[in-house]
Amino acid sequence: QRTISGPIADVGVGEELVAIAADGQVTALEASSGEQRWSVGGLDGDIDRVAVVDGQVVVELRTPSGRAEVRSLDPLTGDEQWNSADRDGVVSVSGPDDGAVLFRRVQQQGDAVLFLVDAVTGEPAGEALRLSGVTAAGDDIAVQPDDGDVAIWSRADGTVVTNGVGAFNLRMAAPYDGRIVALDREGRIILFDDAGNRVDERPFESEAFGEFEGRPVLAGVVPDSDVGVVASGSSIGFELTDDRIEPVWNLPGRLEPPVVTTAGAFAVLVGPDDSGTIRETIVDPIDGSRLVVTDLGGKREQSPLLGHNAYVIAPTIGAAERLVEAYAYDGEQLWSQSLPADAGYVLAHGSMVVVERGLDESRVSLTR
Repeated sequence: QRTISGPIADVGVGEELVAIAADGQVTALEASSGEQRWSVGGLDGDIDRVAVVDGQVVVELRTPSGRAEVRSLDPLTGDEQWNSADRDGVVSVSGPDDGAVLFRRVQQQGDAVLFLVDAVTGEPAGEALRLSGVTAAGDDIAVQPDDGDVAIWSRADGTVVTNGVGAFNLRMAAPYDGRIVALDREGRIILFDDAGNRVDERPFESEAFGEFEGRPVLAGVVPDSDVGVVASGSSIGFELTDDRIEPVWNLPGRLEPPVVTTAGAFAVLVGPDDSGTIRETIVDPIDGSRLVVTDLGGKREQSPLLGHNAYVIAPTIGAAERLVEAYAYDGEQLWSQSLPADAGYVLAHGSMVVVERGLDESRVSLTR
C-alpha cells in the first residue's frame, strides 16, 4: 500500500508499471512488487489521463492556458521523452488500459488526417488516413476514411491491411482474417471478400429483454478464432464458411466484447437465465456455452472484470462488506479482498489497483 499526496486524478496500469497521477505529479510503481520506481512533479496543468502505452507512461493534460497536451515519460527514469506541444496536430490517448493507443489528428488542406503515434518517439507510425471516423478498435482498427470506404488499419505498423469497402449504410466494421465483416443500419451482417466485394449478408433478428432492447452492436471477431459476435437484446456467434455467414450459437442477452486470456477466450453475457432472472454469466464466445454465473448472491456494483489469468467479481450492492473476489477460470478461488466503502479499483494486465481518494492524501494498494 502506498500513500500519495493529494487527490488521485487517474491510474494507468501496464504489464510492468502502474502509473498514478495526483496533484500535478506522476508516480510509477513496479507492477510485480508495488515498489516505487520514480516520481516526477512539476507537470503544469490538470491531468485528465495517465496510461501505459507500449510500455511508455503517457500523460494527457490541459495546461493553464487551456491547451491539450500529451507528454511521454521514460518508463525507467520518468524523464520527459516528447511533448505533443512540439508537434503539429492534436495527440490523444484512445482505448482501455489493456489496449490503449495514441492517435494524432492534423488538418491538411482542410481535411482531417489521422496517424497512429509511436509511444517512444511521438512520431507518426505508418500511413495517414483522411477519415470521417474510427468505427471499431482492437489489434487491428476499422476506420472510415472520408472518401467513403471502410478499411482495416494495423496498429502494429500503421499500414492498411485490406482493400476498402463502400461505407454507405454501414454502421460498424471489424477485421476478419484479411476481410471485412460489417453491420449495416438495418441490422444485417455483411461479409466482404479480400477484394472488397460484398459476398454474403444475413439479417440479425434480436429478441428484446427489457433494458437490453436496442440497436445491435458488432462486438467483433473472437481473437484467435473464426467466430464473430453480434449483440443486442440477444446475441449470436457466426462463422464464415465458403464465403457464407453461418450462425453457430444464439443466446438471450447482450454479450460484451470477448477477451483473450491464458485459459482461452471468454466474454460476459448479461441476460435472462432459465427462470427469466437477469444474470451476469461468463460464457465461451466460440461455442456459446455458459460457464459461470457471477451474481447469484445479488446484483454487483459492476460486471465481472476478465483478466489474463483470472476474473474478478465486484462487491454485492448493499452487502455489509464490500468484498472483491478473484477466481481462476477453472473455478478455483484465488483471493478475496475487503474494500473501504469509498474505494474504487482498476483491473488490467493482471493487476488490481485499489484507490482511496482524499483531498490531502490518497492511498493506493496493488494486488497481482
